[in-house]
Amino acid sequence: MPPPLVIVVGIGILVFMGVFIYALFRGSADFNKGRAALFQALADQLGFTFEDTDRFDLRNKIREFGAIGFANNKVVQVAHRREGETIFYLFDQMKVSMSGAAQGGFYTICLAERARPFGPEMIINEVDNRMAAKMSRSVGAARAGLAAVETRDTAFDNRFVVFAAHPGQAATYLSPQVRRMLLAEAAKVKANLVVQVKGDRLAVHNAGQGVRTIGTVEGLTALYNIARQLDAAWR
Repeated sequence: MPPPLVIVVGIGILVFMGVFIYALFRGSADFNKGRAALFQALADQLGFTFEDTDRFDLRNKIREFGAIGFANNKVVQVAHRREGETIFYLFDQMKVSMSGAAQGGFYTICLAERARPFGPEMIINEVDNRMAAKMSRSVGAARAGLAAVETRDTAFDNRFVVFAAHPGQAATYLSPQVRRMLLAEAAKVKANLVVQVKGDRLAVHNAGQGVRTIGTVEGLTALYNIARQLDAAWR
């Protein structure tokens, strides 16, 4: 006598769920393996040290930054390097929604940390075009305590929107050399970038509009180059 239809359907659902859960775990493992290989390749090329654990408490170090500071997932791999008084860290952090629920995709972050401040509190957002820049500045009032900064450099102002606690001081920090560097390095990454400055820490990361992370050594190197050159310029 054939089994009742409800049992057959139930078994089918259980099998499907098992395969789905296995695929999730397998996909996560494959992703982490691929990211580990990428960070190791960067370490080999640039003299970083690669580790597969976060002994630096990086989640706490970025807690005060916008967007990247909200996630609580474990940091799985870290590439790090000390240059003089500054330590550079490269790692991934999971994107989260405004409600705190996990979303797909990751931020890829280069964090620089040193004993003295990098400069005034500042957020530099890369945008797609002049219209996007204008719209972003128009909602600047939503950023409590920060005001829009324009440099009167059309190429830069049409590509980057800057908010700062002290606009005049921030404009001084955005020298022609710094502006040219940001434009050149950002062009190497297939994702819009964000630079955040808070006291003795500076973070460079992808803006997070899509689910894809930065997946090339060239892209990781661009994040590091931006952080390293800002560290040198802002002394």
